[in-house]
Amino acid sequence: MEKSISTSLSNVIKENSVKKEDFSVVKGYYEAIKLYDNLVSNGLAVKRGNNLKSIDKSVTVSIKFNAINI
Repeated sequence: MEKSISTSLSNVIKENSVKKEDFSVVKGYYEAIKLYDNLVSNGLAVKRGNNLKSIDKSVTVSIKFNAINI
């Protein structure tokens, strides 16, 4: 029997409860976001876009000591 996504989501919501400790963590994230936005608006920080590079475009540093490249 196939379940719809809404049925699955409602089951997840019913089975999982939010604890009081989770609210303090979320509140900390919101405080950090506000602080970051304040720094950006004051010109002290710059918002970055998606800086992730694929493996083929990533920079790899190779340091060799006492090695001979042939």
